[in-house]
Amino acid sequence: VQHFKMGLLIENTGEIKRLIDDISRICEISILNYEVTDRLLDGTVFYITFANEMREILSLSQAQTNAVLIQANRLMQLLDEQDKPALQTFDYIRRFAQFVVEHRGAAFNAQVSTVRLADGLMLTAIEPPCGSNTYVLEYHGELLCVDCGFACYREEMLRLLEGLFPRFSLRGKEVWLTHADVDHAGLLSLFDRACMSRDCYENFALEGRGKANFRAQNPLHAPYCALSKVISAYANAQVPMVTVILRKAFGGAYIVMGSKSIGADMNFAWPSSQIAVLGAKGAVNIIHRKELQKAKEMGKDVEALRTKLADDYEATTVNANLSLEMGEIDAMIDPEQTREAIAESLRLLAGKKRVRRTTKHHGNQPL
Repeated sequence: VQHFKMGLLIENTGEIKRLIDDISRICEISILNYEVTDRLLDGTVFYITFANEMREILSLSQAQTNAVLIQANRLMQLLDEQDKPALQTFDYIRRFAQFVVEHRGAAFNAQVSTVRLADGLMLTAIEPPCGSNTYVLEYHGELLCVDCGFACYREEMLRLLEGLFPRFSLRGKEVWLTHADVDHAGLLSLFDRACMSRDCYENFALEGRGKANFRAQNPLHAPYCALSKVISAYANAQVPMVTVILRKAFGGAYIVMGSKSIGADMNFAWPSSQIAVLGAKGAVNIIHRKELQKAKEMGKDVEALRTKLADDYEATTVNANLSLEMGEIDAMIDPEQTREAIAESLRLLAGKKRVRRTTKHHGNQPL
């Protein structure tokens, strides 16, 4: 590790702002002395200092610190547009992060209370120091949790649950989410099954596709949501997506059910599969409609002609070889190779990490 000090004299505060922003994304910047010059640079110094403080409190990596830096910048702009003082808001976020860290390990003193609801049915309430209560229903050895708290307290909650419910990890256990916020859904991976409303499911589905969830779609909420995820160590599951096409895969149904277009990692097809925009008969009815109409007018066997054209279409267009040449599928496999192909794909994708190529996407303009 190399440490060095740099002295710069730059009259244009816009240039120094861009320089500080760029350097702070590569390494930590410590601002030793700063004299107020103008509002543009004041804000930059403020949120860079805040990001460095969060790095120290939460032991963040450079990538995580960069995420805090970006969201702090957005939050600063948001507060400025609303003409609200930033000091109180950032101080609250800083104190919340400090509180979370101070109550880890032995300092995680959750209040626990248990009540018998009926024969064989017990209700246990777990109230951590940070809120995010969890309620556990126990019935004949099986467990149903209502919400599951912050992800940053995974070790503490697991240790507590193992103490309250011996052999917790070996029991059948499910969780019911009341809603999909970070303080309710942080420990989903501990459970065999998760139950939730349709809105909760759609919320996670958006996150799984790398998009903003319902709450973060509101520009007023987005910076707070992102900072909460960093503080609470909330992370989206990086789930491998492997598709095997057995028979017919036509049109939009194929696209949305596991194609490369929606982010499938590996796509395989059996030799019997058919991949196209339309099935052979449907395509022939459109492409060769004039030829079929002319044959009908001349008194020829229209069905025989339609069958011949459909066979030709299947041989040249519908088979999966064309998709293989275009890169829409990764390999043609025999049915007996399916288990091996899926297992090998999952092994290769075990360390999958989703990378967002751009922070902004443009759709079609209204027409």
